[in-house]
Amino acid sequence: MLTVQDLDASERFYVELLGMEAVRFGEGRRALRFGAQKINLHRAGASVAPHAKQPVPGSADLCLLVAGGEAGWAALRTRLDAAGVRWELGPVARTGASGPLQSLYLRDPDGNLLELSYELELPLPVALELPHELPGGSTLRLAGPDDAAGCQAIYAPIVASSHTSFETEVPSADEFATRIRACVAPHSWLVIEQDGAIVAYAYSCPHRERAAYRIACEASVYVAASARRQGLARVLYEQLLARVRAAGLLRVYAIITLPNPGSIAFHEALGFRPLAHFPEAGRKFDRLWDVGWWGRALA
Repeated sequence: MLTVQDLDASERFYVELLGMEAVRFGEGRRALRFGAQKINLHRAGASVAPHAKQPVPGSADLCLLVAGGEAGWAALRTRLDAAGVRWELGPVARTGASGPLQSLYLRDPDGNLLELSYELELPLPVALELPHELPGGSTLRLAGPDDAAGCQAIYAPIVASSHTSFETEVPSADEFATRIRACVAPHSWLVIEQDGAIVAYAYSCPHRERAAYRIACEASVYVAASARRQGLARVLYEQLLARVRAAGLLRVYAIITLPNPGSIAFHEALGFRPLAHFPEAGRKFDRLWDVGWWGRALA
């Protein structure tokens, strides 16, 4: 909620300059809508209960993510410059809830401080020459059909006891070997080996079958329970994404069964952003599960 001196002036600023949508509801009440979010506008001295303890104009400090990334942010900056809006600070680097930002600061007609930002893509490391020895004696390498049993052993308890995989029957080792053989360029299947045993694996696969989707892939990573908390998933994912980028792919997506806060945090730390939410998209363990799509650019 924003407490403002002049409802019309505030509405014009946020609608005409920031591209929000004016909303009318209730008995003459006003709001600003952007994406799936809404900010109510209250005239100073006429706040609707419940409200902030001290609902006064100019007391808000908001960070707004601009749609369209750097291009959308630049277009908004041009529009505000043309309108004579003065920047208070920026552009400056900042850190948001899920990664680095590029930000500009300005004030609205009531003096509220606005940080207008876009999310910076996190850089990916260079693809390593494989096999590669990791600290601690582990080996990162490409998978082959002989690794099928090791990968299946990691995956089987996930299928049997977790909602994070939508498979309901554990694939056989032979089926895993078939999947590994089918993982050909531009895709990769990587494993980490410790003391002769496969303890983690990651792979990419086509996002969709039709030809126009060939620029994109989906990625998955699995770590044996005994090898977690060692950073292996991040090593695998970074190298997997580096390899598919080097192969010419432009986008990568992760499909996450919800709730899964650990997987969300992991992906967002690697630059993935939420794209879509599909309620009740699958049934497993006699209940319905939501699914979320996350994605990031590779270029």
